[in-house]
Amino acid sequence: MKINTIYHPPEEYIKERKKDISKSKFSKNPDHHPFIKERELVRAINASKIGRLFAKPFVASLSHHKEGINNMVTHPLKDMILTSSFDDNIILTDIVSRTEVVNLEYKNKVKGIGIDNLDNIYVCNNKQVLRLNDDKMFKNESSVNNICLNIDLFVSTYNSLEIFDTEMGCLKNTIKIENSEKISRNPVFTNLLGFTCNNSVFISDLRLNKTVIEFCLENKTNGLSFSPSDGYFISLANEDANGYIYDLRYNHKPANTLRGHVSAVTCIKYNPQGTEICTGSFDQSIRIFKIDERKSRDIYYNKRMHNITGLEYSKDGQFIISGSDDGSIRIWKAEASKKLGALTKKEKDVMNYSKVLIDKYKNVQEVDRINKHRFVPKLLKNKMKQQHEHHEAEIRKGRYK
Repeated sequence: MKINTIYHPPEEYIKERKKDISKSKFSKNPDHHPFIKERELVRAINASKIGRLFAKPFVASLSHHKEGINNMVTHPLKDMILTSSFDDNIILTDIVSRTEVVNLEYKNKVKGIGIDNLDNIYVCNNKQVLRLNDDKMFKNESSVNNICLNIDLFVSTYNSLEIFDTEMGCLKNTIKIENSEKISRNPVFTNLLGFTCNNSVFISDLRLNKTVIEFCLENKTNGLSFSPSDGYFISLANEDANGYIYDLRYNHKPANTLRGHVSAVTCIKYNPQGTEICTGSFDQSIRIFKIDERKSRDIYYNKRMHNITGLEYSKDGQFIISGSDDGSIRIWKAEASKKLGALTKKEKDVMNYSKVLIDKYKNVQEVDRINKHRFVPKLLKNKMKQQHEHHEAEIRKGRYK
């Protein structure tokens, strides 16, 4: 007579040493786990709830300025940010220690600011560009609109775009373009320079000394930013409450449209990895988009925060720094529910497992509802509802673009 027994060989499960890892086996046969998908779905719902429960993006507010902030740039090497306000006060702030490093009072109206690797601060007014550290003056032929500092000094004037050598202090090149405003240099293809002019955006090649690409939008463009990972893409902040992503190789139409804001988008910025975009608007909110999605994955607001006038990412991409009309510099987490500080291996494993579960069951109605739900101010919510109704009406009338 044969008797079947369950036998586990000791060499397969007994530890050889006291501190050895316990040996365990898991059968992936679905017959042995009839409710594994149901359990995973419950875990995904719980992970979504916990993520929203711990979503506290606001980190700190720095009230160094007395008036609203109108310009904001980051230090190219250090975790510092240079800002200017409407009362012509220029402050260099250390983001890590949250303290003032430099506080300067400028006598004329500040139209643009910049800082280089050697901590030299550049400021422009209507007539000239000045390096404050040594009072070096860069003479311009016409009135100055803005500056951009990236290896060289780019000055947008009423009649042209002027390029200066910061070491020699001399004019290197001039591109004929009238009334250029915002300037940005491509971090990948450094010979490409983008600048705005009313409702048009121009891309110039510094080797050819002429404009090679032109976008023409229906409304004014308030800001532009090149992708740091792929230099072929440029994002634009527009007055029509949308952000646009263009591919420089196929520039006849936008590659993506970033929707959600209910008022003019004033600033736009890529994260250092080039995977996400944050936008600031006159609707007093900040939205974070994935580069391949139209709807924002998150929205940040504050009761005391006014119109957003500047946005920057920290060097590691973990934080967003915003400047607004109320004069405060605010620091936000790029991921609202992410824990600050060092994580243990167990915490990292749990977070990664939760992300995989949420991504696996993101199309389930309950998981999708929890992940997308956001509390927003009543006024903003009503405007968003009106905008959605207007958008649906345009679709019915066949006017949707």
